Amino acid sequence: MDSIWQNAFYETPPAIAWTYKISFNSFKGVDKNSADILNSAIVDINVGKRESQYVSVFYGGIEFKKFTRANTTGEISVKFNEDENYTITKIIESIYENYNMNQNYPTSTDSDALAYNSGGKDYKIDENIIEVQVYKNSELDAEEPEVTYSFYGCKIVSLDDIQFSYDSTEAITRSVHFTYDYMKFKKNEKKES
Repeated sequence: MDSIWQNAFYETPPAIAWTYKISFNSFKGVDKNSADILNSAIVDINVGKRESQYVSVFYGGIEFKKFTRANTTGEISVKFNEDENYTITKIIESIYENYNMNQNYPTSTDSDALAYNSGGKDYKIDENIIEVQVYKNSELDAEEPEVTYSFYGCKIVSLDDIQFSYDSTEAITRSVHFTYDYMKFKKNEKKES
């Protein structure tokens, strides 16, 4: 019997977890400058699992599994490094305010004040796309990634708290949890030359 180490698969180096890029460039309501900042400040992202629901169907005394629905976790978590100007906090709080219950409440002196919780700016939510592009270890600067995960209909559902402390010397990070409507997976089909 051949060993598992005696096959061509193990001649390829293992994939490394830091060979990815993230893109907020197709996230509506985030200008190009803010998208570039978010793309650069990312520490890590958790790409959710995919699974299928199924039912058991019995015929002729045999059980068959029939797929009924594809599921995703419906949520991705992104962690950003913060700078001393709290640039990330300003951007993500702005996104949160635009999409989540319009936190820009009117004051009593506003003559044409909006109703409370009137909804955010007029963006099509399904156009909010976050892309995770994964590259080969040696090709991080390549034009085309090996695989791309695209998350459509992204909305912020929660911003993790920040702990301020006189005891701490650690840098501040911000974790943001997005929900999404659906995900597409794309693999790059490179043509052999």
